[in-house]
Amino acid sequence: MPVKTPAGSVHVYIRPRDRGLKQPSAKEYLDQKKAVVDRFTVLDHGAKEILRLLATMRIMSAQSITDHLIKYKFPKAENVLADLRRDPVPFVMLSGNDVTLTPILEKIIKEVVAAEQKEFSEANDRMAHDQLRYKITNDPGFAARYNAARRLS
Repeated sequence: MPVKTPAGSVHVYIRPRDRGLKQPSAKEYLDQKKAVVDRFTVLDHGAKEILRLLATMRIMSAQSITDHLIKYKFPKAENVLADLRRDPVPFVMLSGNDVTLTPILEKIIKEVVAAEQKEFSEANDRMAHDQLRYKITNDPGFAARYNAARRLS
């Protein structure tokens, strides 16, 4: 963009990240957060684990995500990422072979993931041994998520 100065005319180039980004209003933000929370609560344990990983790592290859899910024996590990990408809420974005959180929702997703992960850990710590064994046996993916959380904490 040309800019006139007392010394003459110069061209100023604005990179996209320097442009003023529209900040959502409080109502828009709360509406987005509600949509993310509502959809997040019904995701399976594998999808929640992917979002937890991406909230921590920022970017991962699709193969490394699948390898992580297989390592901890999540059910349907090969399909979890594909299911998450087809989800009505755009949690993740694929760029080439790299997977990241959707930039527009990244802040909200990170907040939701952190709060849910904390609740998950606290609930597990309060559970009696018999309840924990029942959940591990009967809730698909719970054991894998529990083991992954314990290993990384």
